Amino acid sequence: MSPLDPPDSNPYSTTPALSANSGNARQWLLFAGKLALLALLAWGARQTLEQAFDQLRRERFSWDQVHWGWIALGGLLYILGQLPAAQFWYVILKNLGQKPGWYAAIRAHLIGHLGKYVPGKALVVVLRTALIRGPGVTAAAAIKAIFYETFTSMAVGSLLACLILAYYLQKNGELLWQSLAHWQPIPNSTIGSDPRLLLIAVGLAIVTGIPTIPAVFRYVVGKMRIKRLKTRAESMTSGETPAQPIQASDPPFSPSASVSGVSNQTTNETPDFSKSPENAKIQLADVAADSPFAIVLRDMCWGWCGIALGWLLQGASLWATIQGVGMDLSLAEYGLLLTACAALAIVAGFASLIPGGFGVRELVFLAILAPLFRTTPLLNVVVPILLRVEWLLAELIVAGALWFARPAPRT
Repeated sequence: MSPLDPPDSNPYSTTPALSANSGNARQWLLFAGKLALLALLAWGARQTLEQAFDQLRRERFSWDQVHWGWIALGGLLYILGQLPAAQFWYVILKNLGQKPGWYAAIRAHLIGHLGKYVPGKALVVVLRTALIRGPGVTAAAAIKAIFYETFTSMAVGSLLACLILAYYLQKNGELLWQSLAHWQPIPNSTIGSDPRLLLIAVGLAIVTGIPTIPAVFRYVVGKMRIKRLKTRAESMTSGETPAQPIQASDPPFSPSASVSGVSNQTTNETPDFSKSPENAKIQLADVAADSPFAIVLRDMCWGWCGIALGWLLQGASLWATIQGVGMDLSLAEYGLLLTACAALAIVAGFASLIPGGFGVRELVFLAILAPLFRTTPLLNVVVPILLRVEWLLAELIVAGALWFARPAPRT
C-alpha cells in the first residue's frame, strides 16, 4: 500500500467492532497527517519560489538572457553533488548495525532535502526517518545517522571553504592583516579576498566539526531531546499506538522479537493492541532500541573525501549558472573559489535555521562574488536568486520522481 493511500478496512478482521473502528480512525488520522505533511512541503517550496521570483522582478531581470541548457546542467550537477552525502548516510547506517537497502537510503536522503524549506528544518529528520524506517532499520539509528551525516557535510564544506579562502588570501600578505585589524575587505580586492569570510568559515568549521568526533557525538546524542523526533517519525510510518508507553527501564528486546514485530507490520491485518500490550511493545521495539554510535575510521575518511567531491560538484553547479546568465568564466581558474562560495553559503544558511537559508546564502554570495560582477552588478543579485530557484526545482523534480519509484518491500 502506498504511504499516501487511504486506509482500507479489513473484511476478514476478527477484532471487536469497537477496536476496529478505533483502528480505522487512527489510520484515517495518519492518512490526514501525511496529506498535511505534503501540503506543508508544498507551502514551503511555494514560499521560497515566490520570494525568489519577487526579487528577480524587482531587479527587472529578463528571462530572455538565460541559457537554459546551462541552467539544466547546473541543476544536474547540484543533484550529483548530493549523492556522496547520501552514500555516507547509507554507510553510517551500516556501521550502526542496520540493514537498509541502498536505493531506499539514497531515495530517503534526496527526498528529505525538501524538509529544509519548512521552518525549523526538523522535517528533514522526520521525512528521512519515515522513508527509511522498517525491517532492518530502527528509527533511533536513522536519526543518529541523519545528524552525523549533516554535521559531517557541513564540517567538510566549511573546512574546504577555509582552505580555499586561506590559499587565495595569503597572496595579499600584509594587506590581509591590516584588513583583519580594521574588519574591512581588502581595498580593490579580487574575488575571494575578504578575510572576514575566512574567519566566518573557521568558526563554522569548528562549530560543525567538533560534533563529528565520535566520542563528542555520542555525548551530544545522549543530551539531545530526540524522543519527540522519534515519536513524530514513528507516527509517519505506523498507525499503531502502544497500549502503554515504552519506558527507559523496560528490558532490552531480543533480536528475534524485534524482527517478528516488524514482519507483522507488513500484513494487511490491523493489530489489536488492547488485547496484547506486550505485542505493542514488540512492534515498537525498533524505536526503543538505541545502540551506541560507532563508525569505522576508514569509512569516515572515505565519507569526508566523497563529500568534498560533492562540494566541488556544487561549485561547478554555481559555475554553470553563471555561464547560464551569459558570463563566460573559466572553470579551471575560478572553480575552487566558486566551490568555497557555494559551500560557505550553504553552511551559513544551515546554521541560520532559516528555511532554505533564505537571505543568508545570498549575503555570502554577494560578499564573495561582488568583485567578479563589478562591471555587471545586476548579476551579483540575480545569480544567487536564480541558483536558489534552480536548486529547488531540481530537488522537486528528483523528489517527485523518487517518491513514485518506491523500493521493493523488504522482509
